[in-house]
Amino acid sequence: MELSTFLIAALNSIDDGFLMIDRAGRIVFASRAYEQLIGLRSEQIVGRLLLEMRPGARLKNVMDQGQKQKYIKRVEGAQEYVTSLYPIVHEGEIIGGVSVGALLKHALENSEMVSKYKHKISELTRTIKDIQRASITFDNIVAKDLSSLSLQYLAKKVARKNIDILITGESGTGKEMYAQAIHNASERREESFIAVNCAALQNNLLESELFGYEEGAFTGARKGGKAGLFEAAEGGTMFLDEISELPYDLQAKVLRVLQEKTVRRVGGTKEIPVNVRVIAASNVDLESRIAKGIFREDLYYRIAVFPIEILPLRKRPDDILPMAGYFLRNYETQLGRRIDISEEARKALLLYEWPGNIRELKNAIDFAATLMNGFEITLEDLPQRLQNLYAQSDVKVSNLKVKVKAFEKKQILHAIDIYGDTLEGKKQAAEALGISLTSLYGKLQDKASDD
Repeated sequence: MELSTFLIAALNSIDDGFLMIDRAGRIVFASRAYEQLIGLRSEQIVGRLLLEMRPGARLKNVMDQGQKQKYIKRVEGAQEYVTSLYPIVHEGEIIGGVSVGALLKHALENSEMVSKYKHKISELTRTIKDIQRASITFDNIVAKDLSSLSLQYLAKKVARKNIDILITGESGTGKEMYAQAIHNASERREESFIAVNCAALQNNLLESELFGYEEGAFTGARKGGKAGLFEAAEGGTMFLDEISELPYDLQAKVLRVLQEKTVRRVGGTKEIPVNVRVIAASNVDLESRIAKGIFREDLYYRIAVFPIEILPLRKRPDDILPMAGYFLRNYETQLGRRIDISEEARKALLLYEWPGNIRELKNAIDFAATLMNGFEITLEDLPQRLQNLYAQSDVKVSNLKVKVKAFEKKQILHAIDIYGDTLEGKKQAAEALGISLTSLYGKLQDKASDD
């Protein structure tokens, strides 16, 4: 067995020591680093039988048996080193053996370095999970209206179940807040919450972000490939916002992930198992999109295992003033005292229909808090559109008794819509409203006479 000059130079350039034997067990090569390990020059040992020189050497047995042995501790005088033994195989035939040795102190240094990097990787992993962690809980969601209380009750109940959820509602109603709260109320709370807006990325970019890609999958693909967001969300929750905008061809791939619990990277063939809960959200009617042939019916029924509809703010008026107070808390903290809302400003907030929902309400409160003088928000501090609507209404001169009666009527009918028009439903509605069943029937009779 002859070694090329290039190979000898390469092996002599490596810190680890190399000793090679041929099929007869005769030493054919010893690198400079190996000479240092055993304290002998290459000329002294090359050409000799290994077992004659070292009767207890295991390399011949490794070669004969075809089984490698790793990390064997050896001592040569004052030198401690670790060696690994391998058979040399060529075209299916064992033609020799090689021993690779490293000083123990070098091996320990390498081990410490590996441990150090493992620790850093662990810290980075924890940091990434903290960044991806959902911050909203049900305690952060204002729910005073009956419809909101009912919605929150259902959301808390389904949070504990490991099923996929579809949240629908107009833009600005708080769909991602509910998705985060559901995640934090589930058994997945300690794992990642990853939100993806399906309308924000181009089709090809969205595919590689969701599913990842293999090296060479496309021009500019990262060396070694990249894991997708489904893999990054392992054990946690993936929030697919505006899923109605997901390209039709990608809908089939998402459906496959949900059904098979595996993901295949772009340009890859391997199926990678994933354990991810999907919460999807849409501000458009998906069934109408199915009818138009631009959204898959099978994907719809897969994500809508448990559908949740968040009503627009105009349909849950009892949430408006509590939400306004919630948004004022930051300003109260900064000022160190309570901020009040004048009666006129309160009426204007209730009168407006909030087409932008919670997002618009928050902007209006931020606007008013910036303009207010002192510690009270007045009508003049609110955006002009709210002032104009208030000026055009008859809210300033409306009879209080009539207004209270109309409000009661609206709340009672709403409660019966939620709990049902049966006797049991009316009992639950009365309990939710904080009145007796007799009072409920009395107010229903008043309503009938008014009608």
